[in-house]
Amino acid sequence: LTLAVSYVEVSEAFLTSSGASTRSNPSLGRGILQSTAAPLRQEAVPSSAAASSSSSSSASSSSSSASFQSLNEFNAHLEKIAEHCGSFHEPVIARAAECQQLWEEEQDREDGRFQPDLISLRAVLTAWSRCTQTLAKSRRDHKTLPAPDTNSDTIIDVYTPLDAAKRGTSLLLAYPNPDLLCYNVVLDAWSKSRVPEAPDAAERLLKRMMEDED
Repeated sequence: LTLAVSYVEVSEAFLTSSGASTRSNPSLGRGILQSTAAPLRQEAVPSSAAASSSSSSSASSSSSSASFQSLNEFNAHLEKIAEHCGSFHEPVIARAAECQQLWEEEQDREDGRFQPDLISLRAVLTAWSRCTQTLAKSRRDHKTLPAPDTNSDTIIDVYTPLDAAKRGTSLLLAYPNPDLLCYNVVLDAWSKSRVPEAPDAAERLLKRMMEDED
């Protein structure tokens, strides 16, 4: 029942918001669901700039995964970051990237405290979904979003609603056993992305979801 509702709601949203049809253009968005998750890359900081970047790095390290004492606390923090990704007053791409980076760091930890779970993944996907929607709305309403911190050494290859939707999709498909809620979060991102690739991407994603259910 949930799957059927998701399909109907998402399909209707695509037809009304994007005006595109996969039947009229079967090659639309081909290959979008074939990407893999690309971890956020860290750019090497020259030694001459190390001192100036250390202050900004220390600020972000205060909320790094090392400071979380439980999985619930960690997930709550990810969800809080994801909320900011829906605001016109935030550099939403940087916020979504921050959420993903914390998630990746916690996954790589080897101290055995806790491992991120499906709730953690959903928070990261929600961050990119809200980022997608905010970028689309900012284009529609001709709003300028705040610029990200120029002192950050993280390379984020996301610039448009399409980029953000693809980022969430790639993270979803790279995860071993995502649940239906995870798929719904990413489908929601595509449905509100206002990009012509959305209908085909959703169709492929729905097929993948049904395959996983089998």
